[in-house]
Amino acid sequence: MDTHGAGEGHLEVTIIDGKRTLPAELKSVQARKFDIAFVPQSIGKHSISISFNQIPIDGSPFSIQVRDPLNSSTSEEDDEEEEDDDDYEFIIGGQLEGTKVGEVAWLICEAEITNTYEDFNFYILDPDNVRIKHTRIQDSAGRWRIEFEPRKSGVYQLQTDIYHTTLKLRSMEILSLDYERLIYGERIVHPNMLNFVSINSLTRNFDVQLRNSRQDSVPIEIDNEEDERRIYFTLNQIDVYQLIIRNDSEEYRFDIHCVSEEMDLLRNGGVEDIARVIIDHSKISSDNVNVIVKG
Repeated sequence: MDTHGAGEGHLEVTIIDGKRTLPAELKSVQARKFDIAFVPQSIGKHSISISFNQIPIDGSPFSIQVRDPLNSSTSEEDDEEEEDDDDYEFIIGGQLEGTKVGEVAWLICEAEITNTYEDFNFYILDPDNVRIKHTRIQDSAGRWRIEFEPRKSGVYQLQTDIYHTTLKLRSMEILSLDYERLIYGERIVHPNMLNFVSINSLTRNFDVQLRNSRQDSVPIEIDNEEDERRIYFTLNQIDVYQLIIRNDSEEYRFDIHCVSEEMDLLRNGGVEDIARVIIDHSKISSDNVNVIVKG
């Protein structure tokens, strides 16, 4: 759900399964952009009504069909969509509120797509569907990280071609250069390192919680200054955590991914850029190594 351009107001979501109204959870994934989640209690048609300042948005109410998980009779189109989502899970890095024009935008795939030192054909499309320059990096865990520098605001697409078929791996919204952040902090962190989130706020009436995937509370320390609050925390386990910030009128929810820190092995920046390959010495049986690069 994207509320850019809608101004200040109240977002309301109502989900009905035909018998009852179900609780909905709104999670802020970027500035003025929300994920809507709910837990179905029955199979069948569900109606989702979304309004902003009591005015229904275009297309509301929406309908979805909840299937029986034990029933495997699905369409080929549904199978293909689910397969894409399961195979490639890219996590967006950078600031919690989103990346702005001129900043380095990056994503990381937690799944091992290729073998070590085996390149993969990604490309980035800007909001005008034009391919732009990017750098792809593979680390010692086999994960791929994609970096690029956006020149304009809007939605960028990470795509690849497999067997003459285009796959959309992830979309990423880039904020305008003049966007003013209220919350500063990284989406992706590493275990056993001190992290902090900064909140620019003129009010002291706010509540902060940090929870892991089991909904256990994680210890935090808050440092109050005149017009800034700093939240310090250290994450000890690899997991997906949720940071919840509430004040008198608003609530913000952000996912923070704690991932292992690995060494970069392969870096490919494309034409007229430096390509780097780092070889693990423990995997070399000889002291003499010859490197041959073929174009």
